[in-house]
Amino acid sequence: MSTLIRGWIDVNKIPKEEFVEVKKDGVPTGDRRYNFIISIDDETKKPFFTNASIYSDQTKEQREAKEKRFYTGNGRVIWTDGRIVTAEKKPYPEEKVDEEGSELPF
Repeated sequence: MSTLIRGWIDVNKIPKEEFVEVKKDGVPTGDRRYNFIISIDDETKKPFFTNASIYSDQTKEQREAKEKRFYTGNGRVIWTDGRIVTAEKKPYPEEKVDEEGSELPF
């Protein structure tokens, strides 16, 4: 283990269209997830003493168009051994959930 991050997300800020319907072998499982990015900063931001930002994942097209990031939370690194490695990438298809069909618990 190389780093632990404690964070918080304001679930009321997340639009329904950001939730992804999970499929296995092309068949919906009934599960939904929210894909996000955690960015670790080199300096602590005051007054809340955070150094991690949490925002919605963006598509390649959104990044290339320089669309503004949608921030949903913050956090802080609470432990590290100084080594962070990049995880192996596994491509997976995703589909956005229809707003009408979303039955979120919050």
